[in-house]
Amino acid sequence: MEIHKAVRELESKLQTQPIRMEALEENVEALLKLSQSQQGSGMEEGIVPVENAKCQLLRWYMFEEEEIVGEGKIASIDLSAKVHHMPLGRDCWKVWVEEVYMSQLPLYRPTDEFRVLSEAMGSTVTLPKR
Repeated sequence: MEIHKAVRELESKLQTQPIRMEALEENVEALLKLSQSQQGSGMEEGIVPVENAKCQLLRWYMFEEEEIVGEGKIASIDLSAKVHHMPLGRDCWKVWVEEVYMSQLPLYRPTDEFRVLSEAMGSTVTLPKR
């Protein structure tokens, strides 16, 4: 019985693999275009800003496995940036929530306005960067 469960989990991961690969390819293309457009702009070599970059919203299991629970864009990685009046801190990013796949997922840092991911659609939330 345990083998069937493991097989179903692997099949589920396999189904999301093309979506994850496509998102990764889009991010790499965007970073390459950004890097090429900023050559000679005075930016330090190899440093590319991540603000407004597309990202996947992940839910981590035991710090090893991850599940894509939504998609969005990075709004800020500035430690002093605030999300609903609270500073991000060193281990978080401010992220715009654009798509939600797991609507009732409790937020990493809930607010008076938002408790679950679906409530934050179209707004910013605090998410751990790792």
